Amino acid sequence: MKRSLALGLVLVACGSCKLPDLAPFAKTTAEISHGIDSLHTVVKEDLQIAGLEDQAATWDTDFGVVVSSGKAIVRYSDALTAIVHSGTHGEDNANKLVGAVSGLAKTFGVSVPEPLKTVVVEVWGLAARALARQALMDAMRKADIVVKQLGPKIKDQLDLAVQVAASSEAKLRTTARNGERTISGIADKEVFWKRKAIRDELAEKAPATDSWLVALLRGWADRRMTVLRAQLEQSDADWALLSAELRRIEKRYSDVRRAIERLRTALHQWVDTHGSILSAMENDGGFDWRALTASAIDIRNAIDRIEKE
Repeated sequence: MKRSLALGLVLVACGSCKLPDLAPFAKTTAEISHGIDSLHTVVKEDLQIAGLEDQAATWDTDFGVVVSSGKAIVRYSDALTAIVHSGTHGEDNANKLVGAVSGLAKTFGVSVPEPLKTVVVEVWGLAARALARQALMDAMRKADIVVKQLGPKIKDQLDLAVQVAASSEAKLRTTARNGERTISGIADKEVFWKRKAIRDELAEKAPATDSWLVALLRGWADRRMTVLRAQLEQSDADWALLSAELRRIEKRYSDVRRAIERLRTALHQWVDTHGSILSAMENDGGFDWRALTASAIDIRNAIDRIEKE
């Protein structure tokens, strides 16, 4: 009787309580996870192109926690959204939320708060919609302990991603320069000094009174200069190609590094937004999606810029 009365009072008190619309949170989380997958692919492709096969072979493992984190936060945000839209199926969705938080904890290598399942499942079992707001807050409080581990757990792998991208850039730059030396076999300075040597030799061996010798030397010099001019033109063309390739490599590395930093910012923003949602619910306030949405857009733009190259 007392339990029924207490539940009735809660139903009356919470009857007007509104649950937050967490669909934007779930949508943005999915975009961040997609950005993680795309960046994972981009870095691996660069390693393969650069011929760094050993690093490419271990990249899936090296970046594994970040990829797993992206999938884990998607499952969690989807579970939160399902709770909000659960209607009379609260207990099933509560179990999904518990599973999602457990997945986060496993990914980050931390323990699941023990009271979580009791708080979420039993409360939802008592009064699905009426206690939804309180159940959601209680669940998010427990989950927030796990969520806050996201930043520290992925920091080293994001730092490693920057180093790996730099390795690809360095190898590609070296390969490009080696290729330039074998194309024409002659560099600008080498051509310049050969041309100067011919002119000096001509000046030394061409007496003003010996016209036939002057003509002979000039004819030989002209033919030699024609060959050297052709080599110089080829060298100039090779240098232009090399310069363009080096600029492309430098730009790509800059874009990859920018995408990694955008991802780092977005994941920290995701953690902060989770806390802001919880705080807003506890204080009956609202929350602003713009910072998290902007972070997701930044990642998308950074990845698009790389994929268009």
